[in-house]
Amino acid sequence: MGQRRPRGRAARPRLSLILWITSANHVASTRKKYVICICNDDYAASLDLKKLYEVLDDAFGAQRQMIRVIDESGEDYLYPDSYFLRVDPPASLER
Repeated sequence: MGQRRPRGRAARPRLSLILWITSANHVASTRKKYVICICNDDYAASLDLKKLYEVLDDAFGAQRQMIRVIDESGEDYLYPDSYFLRVDPPASLER
């Protein structure tokens, strides 16, 4: 025969802890990512040096050492990862 299941409070999973961990991970994953342009060779019309740009997740680009950036045109394009320096601004600045 199988083992008996414990009864009472100890038998229930801690749902509040699970929800808190899930929501904390969701908040971290939804924060916007930013980079500063440190090189714009071949992309002078699309990228301004020393300017902060928003980055979008792109698995295809990451495999090729490229990142997807919203550039001066307002559209997102893949650029060489080496053209940018990643920054992590405080959440208060992002608002």
